[in-house]
Amino acid sequence: MYTCPLSNNTSTFETPRLPLHVSFSIAVPIQYKNDLSSGETAAFPLSSVPHTFEARLPKDGNEFSSEETWRKAEELGIAVASGTAAIVAGTAWALGSIPFFGRSPAALAGAGMAWNNAHTYGAKYGTCGDGTVLKVDHLLIPFHDKFYEIKKEENRFALVDHDG
Repeated sequence: MYTCPLSNNTSTFETPRLPLHVSFSIAVPIQYKNDLSSGETAAFPLSSVPHTFEARLPKDGNEFSSEETWRKAEELGIAVASGTAAIVAGTAWALGSIPFFGRSPAALAGAGMAWNNAHTYGAKYGTCGDGTVLKVDHLLIPFHDKFYEIKKEENRFALVDHDG
């Protein structure tokens, strides 16, 4: 694990104090801090794998939490299981190898329902939280400590890498 300090430097003349909810995710939020104030720095222990970084403006009920982590894990699990079931059922239907169903329309309909379920839960999983102002995918943490900074310039939020 490597230490990655993250500094919130988003204060501007218009918004002198701008707290953010921030998280680093590997499929689901694993490290997060809610209400990271302007000028505050938080240190995150992160492994050297690709992460997704997300920052949100605080709104009622949009904090990162262990409940959100479990909900995202459930959505991802259901999407993957449904997609797998759809592919297995569809292949078995095409080969006529489902006992009692063979190549019946019911077997094909079951595969279609599983596929729709995979799409539905995959879309839920892929939705950003309310108030998201910055999302960075495939953020690779190198094999050493790293320093990041969140800035707001010209009405845009940016994650600045001070190491590379």
